[in-house]
Amino acid sequence: MAFRRTRRQVLQLLGASLFSLPGGAAVRGSLGSAGDASATPPIHFALQTLPFRLETDETLAHPHMPATMAGGLGVFDYNNDGRPDIFFTNGASIATLKKDSPKYSNRLFRNEGKGVFTDVTERAGLAGTGYDNGVAIGDYDN
Repeated sequence: MAFRRTRRQVLQLLGASLFSLPGGAAVRGSLGSAGDASATPPIHFALQTLPFRLETDETLAHPHMPATMAGGLGVFDYNNDGRPDIFFTNGASIATLKKDSPKYSNRLFRNEGKGVFTDVTERAGLAGTGYDNGVAIGDYDN
């Protein structure tokens, strides 16, 4: 039995918004207790799509282990502007494990606020070269 959640449920489980309040203030924190139906969240979630698709180059006729390990996702403030940015890792050609097509590019989206994200992957030098399946982020001086 597959366990599936809607985008709205995932956002609610994360407990933090990637969007902004009116006026541009970044939203952080939780929506309140999971079982507290009377709590009114101080924010409104709006679903936004980003131009990213996970590519693994896998076929059912020739399955390979790397393709079973989906790409990673990191949410962090890469440009220190107080808004959480989003980084996605992506697969590559199974035959070479190289990113030989732009469709395999990792992607970094800068949060402009108010639900707007800009692709800054090339500028940040994070397109990648091989098959990526995870991301870990740390801040050493904060």
